[in-house]
Amino acid sequence: MKIFALLIFLLPCISSAQQRSTYSFSLGGGAIWKQNIRNDNQYDKSDENTELRAIPMARIKIGPLEIAGPNIKLKLPRYKFIAPYISLKRSGERYYGPGMDWRKDSWFGEAGLNIMMFKLSYSKDIQGRSSGEIFSISYSGRYFLGPVMLSYTLSHNFLDREFSNYYYGVRSHEVTSTRNYYSPSSGGATSVALSPIWIINKNWSLFNSVKHTFLGSKVKNSPTVARDSYLTIVSGLTYKFN
Repeated sequence: MKIFALLIFLLPCISSAQQRSTYSFSLGGGAIWKQNIRNDNQYDKSDENTELRAIPMARIKIGPLEIAGPNIKLKLPRYKFIAPYISLKRSGERYYGPGMDWRKDSWFGEAGLNIMMFKLSYSKDIQGRSSGEIFSISYSGRYFLGPVMLSYTLSHNFLDREFSNYYYGVRSHEVTSTRNYYSPSSGGATSVALSPIWIINKNWSLFNSVKHTFLGSKVKNSPTVARDSYLTIVSGLTYKFN
């Protein structure tokens, strides 16, 4: 119901954007390789140390509105160097641990501000699976090296107690001889990413991203977590129609 209400709010904004602004559409595909933080995850055969899978890449921009995969972002009117936005996105980790209740990703509503090279955001689980909240701060920039644009981002996510408990906690009925009861308080994770994009021509682009995420103590101390940090690499080719 909350998602429906948010979409009703967005529809007039979409219509207005179509009347006054530009449109672009890009489509492509690629692959993602990542280290799993849990070696016993039964979801989607991710019970190995690493996983590699193909991913589609699609993005539609209609003025201030952007749709990329399941995520919807609407840029609000900016004031000088302050650019606010709202978005609807999927967040959280799918974890099907042996003998445990399934943890599922969820729809989150987000509001944020881009202030020069900084971004501040707040997101809330509006689907109610974790009822968790995430506060994020990041610093990013980019350099142009001929046809290559190199972007970098340093970010930190603050995870509240509800989010940490849902995704990384161990409930009393899930305790085993090798898995202790665990009820973490608020936690966090810090990541650094480098994303070189080779702009081949006005239509074709080769996208790459390398991201290393360092888990905070409340997350990495969970009996369900097998490592302190993990690496994610994404590579893909996209074609822009407009």
